[in-house]
Amino acid sequence: MHQPRDPFRWDTDFGRWVRSYGVGRIVQALGQDPDLRVTSQSVYEWLQGHAPRPPRAAALVRLSEGCLTLEAIYGHRSQLEALGREDHGDAE
Repeated sequence: MHQPRDPFRWDTDFGRWVRSYGVGRIVQALGQDPDLRVTSQSVYEWLQGHAPRPPRAAALVRLSEGCLTLEAIYGHRSQLEALGREDHGDAE
């Protein structure tokens, strides 16, 4: 079943960096290493809250030249959840 797009996926540190850098550029850059290859669908799954495996996350940090941290990547899901709660008035 197709999950609806999360409107907040671009509002996290990770989401903003992906939007700025571009999904296609990420796929192309990681594709330079056969062990890191991904599809655009993989990147969109990361934006939905599915974290990349550690080697890919580390490659993203290097690719970002200091704009992105492992904490931003792995905290993306909890940021999405917090943004969703705020939007629905459920923030604690």
